[in-house]
Amino acid sequence: MNAAWGVVTDFNEISISMGDHKTTDNLAATGAFTVSMATVDTMAASDYFGTVSEAKAAGKIEKVGYHAVKSEQVNAPVITEYPLTFECKVSKVT
Repeated sequence: MNAAWGVVTDFNEISISMGDHKTTDNLAATGAFTVSMATVDTMAASDYFGTVSEAKAAGKIEKVGYHAVKSEQVNAPVITEYPLTFECKVSKVT
């Protein structure tokens, strides 16, 4: 999902604010997530990811021709078309 409300809160920490989404359930189940940096080349796909719910459009990563692989560091996917991805662990949910 695209998280519009994210902020760096420490040297090695980001905070995201989100409601009830499929991603919220995934975070609770895995305790991990990835954050990818979009570019001009990935803007259209990123917009699609942010406006179309996986719950309503299964396989949306594949629909745009992108590929997801398991992160080497955490239990979360990495979309290979993004040039930079942070692999993160959930430290606290409030």
